[in-house]
Amino acid sequence: MSHPYTIGLFESLPDLKSNGKRLKLIPGLMPDPSNLPQGCKFAPRCAYCTEECKKAPVPLKKIGPAHYCRCLFAKEDHA
Repeated sequence: MSHPYTIGLFESLPDLKSNGKRLKLIPGLMPDPSNLPQGCKFAPRCAYCTEECKKAPVPLKKIGPAHYCRCLFAKEDHA
């Protein structure tokens, strides 16, 4: 996992082994598909968001042999 939003999604899954532990939530609401933000579509809910993320569409970045994403903070995937 390289995209910060994907990491957040996986961290919000329940752990069946830890009884009663609260889920980690992703703040905010999903954007309206008919009115998406100008820059990164995940910016309103991303803990790593900067002003640069909000300005313009984020270019496609290669992070693995056949794995691409649009995130300024995604790291190369070594999995």
